[in-house]
Amino acid sequence: DGVNNLHDVVLLIQTVIPVALIGFMEAMTIAVTVARRTGYGEVISQNELLGLGACNVACSFFQGYPVTGSFSRTSINADAGATSPFASLSAAV
Repeated sequence: DGVNNLHDVVLLIQTVIPVALIGFMEAMTIAVTVARRTGYGEVISQNELLGLGACNVACSFFQGYPVTGSFSRTSINADAGATSPFASLSAAV
């Protein structure tokens, strides 16, 4: 039924958009907080959104989980002085 499918899509969009916005706000909060603490400089929100979107699209092809930031992991890496991408990989495991 085309009408039922359209209704399901509308219901899904009503849930997906707020969840995506909350994930983006969380990631931006983490990025800005760490940037201020470490003297990184300005965080460009468009780049953050593009990165999160690209990761989530790539995840969808491999049945992965949606990607957002992690306050605890980022904070530990920032406090430890980690600067390489390997630090994030090892903290994730």
